[in-house]
Amino acid sequence: AKQNITGQMHCDLNCSGNRDADYTQHYPNTPDTALEFVCPSCDTVGAGPCGREGHCATAPVTQAAWDLVKPGGDLRSTPFNYDSLTAFNIANKLFYQGSANVGLWYSCDCAAGLSGGCGAGSGYLQWLAADDDNGLLSDGTPHLTAIYNAFDRHGIACVPYTVPAAADQSTGPGTIVPPGTYAATQTSNNVREILEETLDDGVSRLVHVWRFDGLTAPVPPYAAIPHSLIVEGYRPNNSENDNFQFYYSSNGVNWTLIPGAIINKAFEPAGGLRYPFGEPYAATMYIKAEDTSVASGPQLTRMNVDFMEIQEGAYPKNSGCTGGPTQAPTLSVTTPVPYQANLSWTIVPGAVGYWVFRTEGHAGCNLGMALIAKQPTASYMDTEVAAGRQYCYSVMAAGGNGSEGSKCFGVNSACQCVTPNP
Repeated sequence: AKQNITGQMHCDLNCSGNRDADYTQHYPNTPDTALEFVCPSCDTVGAGPCGREGHCATAPVTQAAWDLVKPGGDLRSTPFNYDSLTAFNIANKLFYQGSANVGLWYSCDCAAGLSGGCGAGSGYLQWLAADDDNGLLSDGTPHLTAIYNAFDRHGIACVPYTVPAAADQSTGPGTIVPPGTYAATQTSNNVREILEETLDDGVSRLVHVWRFDGLTAPVPPYAAIPHSLIVEGYRPNNSENDNFQFYYSSNGVNWTLIPGAIINKAFEPAGGLRYPFGEPYAATMYIKAEDTSVASGPQLTRMNVDFMEIQEGAYPKNSGCTGGPTQAPTLSVTTPVPYQANLSWTIVPGAVGYWVFRTEGHAGCNLGMALIAKQPTASYMDTEVAAGRQYCYSVMAAGGNGSEGSKCFGVNSACQCVTPNP
């Protein structure tokens, strides 16, 4: 038991196995968070998060990792409902691939009562990067809600937040924008900023730029916090075929198109639509709307914008690995000759390869498994086995960018154990 500075006892009720990783085996049996456990309970001399002793300050991280895989945990409950083998293999991948670039696992200010995982080198964002399938966190990752829930339970996730437009920055040739109307875009309330060409000479194009201040600049060499443009608007019927597309820039000079971000005649839903966009990011960002047609025609080009903001943080939804494997192979293991185990399994749709896992020892299938092979076909011969010793196997289908380093994979097969003959 340990008494914190407020006099409250913090006890381990089970001093074996995952005693500190499972908060349900504590008294009180509530999740350890940065503010409610680390700040009052950990020694104040240390370089860990919250300025506390590092081993003690890792309690929220350790428990978040266990929350992912434990029975009833985030990967083993709705919407995933993974078995133990699959959950542990996913979590092992996140841990080993996602922890190498962690700077500070989470940020914490005990005096201000603030904690979170929005630092570019945080454990939360680095684990999301390990889980992601397309290099763009802002559109979600295959297991994002499980990772988010596990980290958020301990106060160390990155809760997405938004930054409104700070100012009208410029207008293109032949356009007028009522001064100060950028403020109308900060709320979805049908009070619109109206952008309109004053003279349609068949050449001029409606172009406009908004500035966003106070965003989070990335800290090299860590990845930037994901960003999305959220916009609600429309163009009136008299704008003919002139839809409007959006670009982003970190300096207001060099522009990159935001894929899919187009305003047309259709009203967009209240609250706007999300359009993820990529690096580079800066503390000040610029968003540009531009007419898609060089030659307009006889009608004025106009765009109405009701709502616009930039969201920072990974959108909390599961997304990615479309077309990848989702099924579990059916595994068969035999020992036809001494010192050998032969594995074969059923083909899984969407698979481009298969990962073979093995464990041994008294715990059988209940022990952590090592990845021993990546196979392009549905069979494997294991010749590195001893006679008279039990070995247990499982196979997982891999997809996406291939069997080597794939970030898209299915579900583990049922575990099969054999004892090779001498």
